[in-house]
Amino acid sequence: MQRILIWLLGLGILIFGIQRIRIALRTPEESLRVRIQSMADGFGEGHARTALKGIHEDYRDEASGVGRGDLFDAMRYLFFTQKHPETHAWNLDVDISEDSLTIVFSEDGTSAMVTMNPVFYQTDTAGRHLWWNCRATLEFVLEDGNWWCVRTTDVNHVDRPRI
Repeated sequence: MQRILIWLLGLGILIFGIQRIRIALRTPEESLRVRIQSMADGFGEGHARTALKGIHEDYRDEASGVGRGDLFDAMRYLFFTQKHPETHAWNLDVDISEDSLTIVFSEDGTSAMVTMNPVFYQTDTAGRHLWWNCRATLEFVLEDGNWWCVRTTDVNHVDRPRI
């Protein structure tokens, strides 16, 4: 029994080590894409904290003046109000296609401008339909090995559903 536990512990350490090596070998572009996809997945799963994990505490949307706290409040409101009429499950999700994502890094590689077209969908009794075809430019900075969105510009807020 003790041998099995030692083998399982060793296997766990090996898997953890391989994962850490894979993360360390990512290019800056891969790291940024993983961060963006992680945030999109968090939104689709209805987890506000995961969806906002890559939003810097000093974040600001230039057009609306919305900060990180405002964004969290709006998302929390959505998570409580956007429910499927029959299942009462979270009914919004987002798709970000690879070809709708353009990343331009600064010369020193510590910041990046990301132009993207995330498409938000709502699911109801009639099926899945377009909720907001968003267009935005996001500025990311690299701090302590993580990419953080600090600013958004050129967001098509006029096309966004009112909440």
